[in-house]
Amino acid sequence: MNPNMLWQRTLLRGVTLLAVLIPWLGGCGSEQREASEPADRPTAAEPSRQAESEWRLLNEQRQKEEQDRLRLEKFERPRQLQEQQEAHKSTKAARAPAAARDAPAKAAGPAAPAAATPSESRLTPIAAVDRILDSLARANIAFNAPETINLAASAQIQLLLSLEQSIDDLRNALTQPGEKEGAQIRVSDRMEAHLTGQNFQITAITPGEQAITSIGTTEWKWEVKPVTPGRHGLHLTLTALFEVDGKSTRRAIRTFDKTIAVDVTLSQQFSGFVARNWQWLWTALLVPLVVWLVKKRKSRGARPIDTDT
Repeated sequence: MNPNMLWQRTLLRGVTLLAVLIPWLGGCGSEQREASEPADRPTAAEPSRQAESEWRLLNEQRQKEEQDRLRLEKFERPRQLQEQQEAHKSTKAARAPAAARDAPAKAAGPAAPAAATPSESRLTPIAAVDRILDSLARANIAFNAPETINLAASAQIQLLLSLEQSIDDLRNALTQPGEKEGAQIRVSDRMEAHLTGQNFQITAITPGEQAITSIGTTEWKWEVKPVTPGRHGLHLTLTALFEVDGKSTRRAIRTFDKTIAVDVTLSQQFSGFVARNWQWLWTALLVPLVVWLVKKRKSRGARPIDTDT
């Protein structure tokens, strides 16, 4: 056989074999890819189902949030507003007494303390008094206290009270000598001041009970005269007057205690000693002196006898 023809037949067979193998190999590859693709990526139908599920969850979440908002507006919001109103009322009520205390006094003077109603006094008498005391205004006072007083002398005690002037201004306004004291106290529209001391003779120069005004200064004065020497105490008491259940009531606001030394001179000590012991001095000194004078006069009256005549 001709070699060229043999080579051509062999080539033709190879081409025929390739033509049969190539489609077969392509079909096997596509089957393998189709078998492996479901495990690697979803099909076209699966993405649509996943998106629908996500949209449904998002819609349900939005509906739940809308329901929560409506419930909050319907129930929670009114409750919160009510709590805020109650808190505001309680805060306002708590600040009212402090604001009343700090408010400047009117021209007519300090407001009279609110009198307790009969029903309030019967039910809560202590609470009614507490409410009145809490409503009292604040004022400054100053008074003098002499450190020493001579037994034969006297001194004046002066007390000044004002709702406008400071303690230092009231101290400077005192005209009587002595140590000057000052303080801040609560006052009503009527105040009473008393000065007491066991070893002093005290005379009030001004009325003990006086009305308090915001204009000017309220003044009390006493004349003090010591009775016995030594160190003795004076007591200054200020009392507020107000009404409870229609009855006038007194409440001691503050008491100031001062110790005053009563001194005496030597001549006062001698005269005092004579005044206290005159009976003993008459017996011990004056009687023997009289007896001696009588004897001396008798001895002068007896003359001696002259023997020469």
